Amino acid sequence: MNHGVRGIEEATKQIYSLLPWLIGVVVSVFVLLMALKIAFRFLMPVKQSSQTGLEEGMPAHSVRSDKVTVYPYGIRDDFLTPAELSFHHVLRSVLSLDATIAMKVRLSDLLFTRQPNLNQGAMNRIHMKHVDFVICETATMKPRLAIELDDATHERSDRKERDEFVDEAFKAAGLPVLHVKAARGYNPPQLFADIQQAITSA
Repeated sequence: MNHGVRGIEEATKQIYSLLPWLIGVVVSVFVLLMALKIAFRFLMPVKQSSQTGLEEGMPAHSVRSDKVTVYPYGIRDDFLTPAELSFHHVLRSVLSLDATIAMKVRLSDLLFTRQPNLNQGAMNRIHMKHVDFVICETATMKPRLAIELDDATHERSDRKERDEFVDEAFKAAGLPVLHVKAARGYNPPQLFADIQQAITSA
């Protein structure tokens, strides 16, 4: 009986003596698994996701926690429509080097709103609108004339209302605007005369 009790006590002592070693092994294995998990997360290529729109192999510019941020942008190949590009070439041909052409200019970059705190609605109305072309003095880039190229869409009632507002806004600011009907071809001398008349009569 005494031998049995002694045997149990010795076995218990051996188990207790091994506890620190066993705990150390468990902790080491846990740390190793966590390290492998983190390394796998950063080294694994990005898979396509229906929620994020990421594609496999797409580079991530910044990584924060579990979220990957990408910049899904590309250069447009239709910055100018064919009609706008055609008119731009003609417009460039009739202007001297003293004039610079700016394209697709936002009204909020051309005009400012007086007393914006009192005219928030007026400021909002020009925020998302733009004008097709602006002729500026090359030396100072001072705007001298805004040009709208009117295609068939300008015949719609909503476009007519928009054009009327833009014309009145330019008039109030003191910047002349010239409307040119989009066409297959243009008369350069006539276009130059129209530009001169619009600038001098402002």
